[in-house]
Amino acid sequence: MIKDAWYGNVVFHHLLPGLNKESTYSILEGDIIAERIPLNVSKEIIFEKLVQFNFTNFQHPSQYYVVYINNLTESQQNNIIEALRNQAFFVGYVDMTFSSRLKTLLVYSLTYRGIKHRDIIILPHEEDREDEENINNCGYPFEDYGFSVKSISEMYYTLFLSYKIEAAFADPMDLSYSINAIYSNIKLVFKLPVFVSGEKLLYLKEKKTAIMEKLGLMEFSTEELFDLIKERIKKVIFTT
Repeated sequence: MIKDAWYGNVVFHHLLPGLNKESTYSILEGDIIAERIPLNVSKEIIFEKLVQFNFTNFQHPSQYYVVYINNLTESQQNNIIEALRNQAFFVGYVDMTFSSRLKTLLVYSLTYRGIKHRDIIILPHEEDREDEENINNCGYPFEDYGFSVKSISEMYYTLFLSYKIEAAFADPMDLSYSINAIYSNIKLVFKLPVFVSGEKLLYLKEKKTAIMEKLGLMEFSTEELFDLIKERIKKVIFTT
């Protein structure tokens, strides 16, 4: 339990030393919001895939603050765990590689914090502020741990840089906006060609081996990956 009202700042003080300065990933954060879910069900959702490190007395889902980082390798994940494991507030972690009830719940709970590109943290700032100012509006101690801060208009950050967690049930309006960015008629989206180059697949297998293995894609051919992409799109559209 963190008694400081600015608990996000406390967490990031301990989290930042565990971030690899050679990698790139998005960081989201927020309290778990589950007001319409019965307490016993929300507790079940939170704990069903949790790898727990420290004791917690569940009272309400909103007592749990989550930092979500995408695209982590196993070693990067282990570094973060080592940076946090001895802190009493660190309840544990959940692997978000595959879909789960918690992952879908976090879609509607978390907001973007920033993008870490090597030793640079990219943050959003107010739309009426000049991009050259590079403001750290959230106040987290990035600079104290060797990161430099760059910031851009929140409008551009939201449109082009914000990371969306994959949900089992996507919001229909949000989905239509996303697909509309590449095609004007979402009902005909399956007529769009999907092309996976052999060079790109080879790059993923050689340079992103850990992630591809985790996803079970190492033995996939370009045709199989093409079919998988279409099926995933279809699954999301037909369940909204």
